[in-house]
Amino acid sequence: TNVRVMIGPAPLMLPSGACGGGVARSRALGAAAAMSTSAAVRARALDRFNVALIRHGNTNRCANDFERQLTEKGRAQARAAAGFMRELGPFAPVVVSSGAPRCLETAALSLLHAGFPDAPDHFAVVKPDCMYGGTLQPAGSACFERLGYAPLRDYRAAGEHMLRYLDAYSERAVAELHSAAARCGADEVGAPRRTLCVYGHAIYLPSIALRIACDRELGQEHIERVLSTNTREACGYYLTDAAVRVLEWTEEQLAEAAAAEAVAADAESSERSAGAQEEGLEEAAAPETAAADADGSERSAGAQARQGA
Repeated sequence: TNVRVMIGPAPLMLPSGACGGGVARSRALGAAAAMSTSAAVRARALDRFNVALIRHGNTNRCANDFERQLTEKGRAQARAAAGFMRELGPFAPVVVSSGAPRCLETAALSLLHAGFPDAPDHFAVVKPDCMYGGTLQPAGSACFERLGYAPLRDYRAAGEHMLRYLDAYSERAVAELHSAAARCGADEVGAPRRTLCVYGHAIYLPSIALRIACDRELGQEHIERVLSTNTREACGYYLTDAAVRVLEWTEEQLAEAAAAEAVAADAESSERSAGAQEEGLEEAAAPETAAADADGSERSAGAQARQGA
């Protein structure tokens, strides 16, 4: 099996194992003269971090793809993702996310329930334009309608245009991860590796994972894991300096999260209802208060008139 990866401005066909074999990979890169100085700097910056790539949760349908919102199921999935998120710390102080509301809410909920109640204040959220703007709309959605939750391998076989687009996307996105990593400051001596959290979209996230796995020479076993895994909602990939791990919530975690989400939704609904009732009472009382005020003003004016007389 060949793994085709965009290393520079043109796609490069890497034979099986080349991504993980240091000598073979170096020869391939040298022959193609494809590794730019900026790419080399990028690879070194990211090497200090583990990277968690997490897809958004389930969404509603919307004419404007960017505006799609998480459903109750999607919010439960994001809560459930906190189960595996707790195992990935310590976290970098910067979070990278697509600017789409569904990704931002998934980030907020997963980090909140992973133990960061002040998540919006605890992390600096970076929203590179390419994380959503590079997702090939509407052609990407059309391809997704046809292939669904197929693994990255199927998308890379969908045609030359899709292959080139995915590789160009991952090139831009990983450059943004480099920038985010550079903002995190130096690690303390002896401190454990930190995890940079990234929230984005199906098929594009495994494209990023594939590039990072090749950059880190993680070996064909890990490359195959990225190529063959369906990226489920609010699931993703965890890349260390030695391995790729698939991140998935369990059905038990989802059931618990769904129950908690239902309780939260009921509480929010009750709060809105109580607020509406209170507002209604205030509106109903307003005419009576006005009438009472007017009556009091008339009585006061009458008394003053009598005193003047």
